[in-house]
Amino acid sequence: MKARTLAIVTQSFPYGARTDFLEDEIGALHRRFERIVIAPTSPDGERQELPPGVEVDRGLVGSTERSARLRAAASARGAALLSRELMAARCVRYPSASLKVLLAVGHHELVRRWATSLGAPDVAYTYWLGAATAALRSAWATTPVVSRVHGGDLFWERHSPPVVPMQRSAVRSADAVASVSEEGARYLRRRYPDDTGRIVVRRLGIVNTAGIAPPSDDGGCRLISVSSLTDVKRPGLLAESVCRFAETRPTVTWRHYGSGPLLPEVERILEKAPPSLHTELVGFVPHAEVLRDLTSGPWDAFLNVSSSEGVPVSLMEAQSAGVPVVATRVGGTDEVVDAQLDELVAATAGPPEIAEAIRRAVERPPAERDDRRARWGARYDATRNYAEFAEWLRSFVDGVEPRPGSHRP
Repeated sequence: MKARTLAIVTQSFPYGARTDFLEDEIGALHRRFERIVIAPTSPDGERQELPPGVEVDRGLVGSTERSARLRAAASARGAALLSRELMAARCVRYPSASLKVLLAVGHHELVRRWATSLGAPDVAYTYWLGAATAALRSAWATTPVVSRVHGGDLFWERHSPPVVPMQRSAVRSADAVASVSEEGARYLRRRYPDDTGRIVVRRLGIVNTAGIAPPSDDGGCRLISVSSLTDVKRPGLLAESVCRFAETRPTVTWRHYGSGPLLPEVERILEKAPPSLHTELVGFVPHAEVLRDLTSGPWDAFLNVSSSEGVPVSLMEAQSAGVPVVATRVGGTDEVVDAQLDELVAATAGPPEIAEAIRRAVERPPAERDDRRARWGARYDATRNYAEFAEWLRSFVDGVEPRPGSHRP
């Protein structure tokens, strides 16, 4: 069988800790492609160990820098593309989006130049949907181009102004756009009805967390959450809800993993917490440590009150460990979390409603922990999902029939 090459454009992988979750996928890809070239745009931290035959090309390093993008966008080719993309992004309606589009066009040009110099692989894969996806098509006219799409690169409403630059061009440039959720696929199909044939669902997954976490057995109540302390994660609402719940219990421990700019807001709210609440704001720690803590327990509920999500991997991990979940019904959350086994609340829910959902969650039968883990295994087991995804990517070069949306002659 002829050796095949896969080129992957990432943000930071394989650098840093837990970047993009590609570290769980790369092994499966390596088993289906004889050579893999990974090009990170913003590597940060130490490089992770990679399987033999997986190379790192640092030719895109610096392509996310503002000055480099502006220079590239000012080129003759960039200026022509910019005019089209400004119209597509509705910048007449949202003038402040013009800079975002300008920077995206600049990034497109930098990726296109890099790809042209590299030479065409057998398959190209961008882990995020955007300018890089369209750029690879510009450079490699007949190479199959596939892109995943998650949340921040998908939902316009998550941004201010509500614009995701070059999204239409990226969708139309790809042979296939692999949404990580059904909700994401529906969203793209509504926005680009002429391109529905390109849009498919290919789920993410997590590795086996190695066990079911036990509930508390000493009369106390233990809550856990994992997220950055940013606007979309609404940590202030989370803190207020935990405080409200703690008013009804003699002993509550809340441990939160994650850091961010809204830490002072959380700390101000916790200054007025009831005496029954003990909080542990752990900050950032390596992902492996979070998983060890999650699976060792005891935990009575896992909390997530985001205003927007793609497919929250932290909730997959909670389900794998069997821990009852309280989460807002946004994005692909209700695909990960079973409303019959967990507590889903509206995105508009306030502290009283969320506190009541926490109460219901911690009182759910312990036997349901096995059911949550079984559901995770059926839908979000990384071993199976990534093997199937790698086989699907390989089919773009091995398959007899061209894929829907193919640019190949």
